[in-house]
Amino acid sequence: MTLLAPLANFAAQCLHDNRVSEPWTEKRFQGEVQALLRSERSIGAALEVHTQVSRGITDLAFHGVPLELKAETSRSLTLDDCYRYLEQTESYIVGAGKRIGLLCVLDSSPKTSAAMAAEDALALFRQPSGDSELAVIVLLIQANLIRSSDLSRSGAKKP
Repeated sequence: MTLLAPLANFAAQCLHDNRVSEPWTEKRFQGEVQALLRSERSIGAALEVHTQVSRGITDLAFHGVPLELKAETSRSLTLDDCYRYLEQTESYIVGAGKRIGLLCVLDSSPKTSAAMAAEDALALFRQPSGDSELAVIVLLIQANLIRSSDLSRSGAKKP
């Protein structure tokens, strides 16, 4: 929850205030999230950057809990599209000796339709692992949104 709260706040700022109004590369997204999380009093210096785990390198971690960051700039995503990154995140969770991790995907592709409801951009994915299970919290951040007034000019579809 310590990691999820500021990430969800960032997602809400993107959704309500269009905080990210242009395509962001994964490198830029990682840098911005790192700065955001470092500024959180409850996280600060405990944020781990590029820790080597399971023959890979995590983007960020907090007390060993991995946070994998991805960015998409060319096409709009749904939560289902984010599942292609689950195995990488799960690998980091196992390698870190944890049972939970976070996957945060920024969709900053140019939009031609309205954003989805915020609750449709957050999910908990559970995967059996031995006698227990792994959990990955998946957060899709919708950014670079179209202005609402532009939707009426674009000839939106009838419901």
